[in-house]
Amino acid sequence: MEKKLNAAVQAYNYECLDCGEPIQNLLCPNCISKHFEQWILEYPKLKKKIIPKLKKYIKFHNEYNDYPVCSACGKPRCYNCPYCFTEYLLDLLKENNASQAILANFFELFNYDFEHWGYSQEIDKLGVR
Repeated sequence: MEKKLNAAVQAYNYECLDCGEPIQNLLCPNCISKHFEQWILEYPKLKKKIIPKLKKYIKFHNEYNDYPVCSACGKPRCYNCPYCFTEYLLDLLKENNASQAILANFFELFNYDFEHWGYSQEIDKLGVR
């Protein structure tokens, strides 16, 4: 007789350091930032300004190991929900005067439910839908 394994997934009660909500999508900022760094290669001037700030942010948070494990890389680095982290990336773009076309492209590629977080009008203005 074959033994069945208990396939229940452990629920985490970890909260995002920014919004305080439970982290439900366990995709860490490190994994998201790798994709962001690949994307921003298309914009060398922005890359030069943003990547040092991003690396500093990531390095600071990676000092701790008591976060939930990322579903992509398997490391305990889920300290922000993807929504808050991509909002941080969006803020970096805006602080560095990214064009409307760049912001529209960002919304298309890194959309972790921005409409839920109050960006509906901005998305409409950029013509992303």
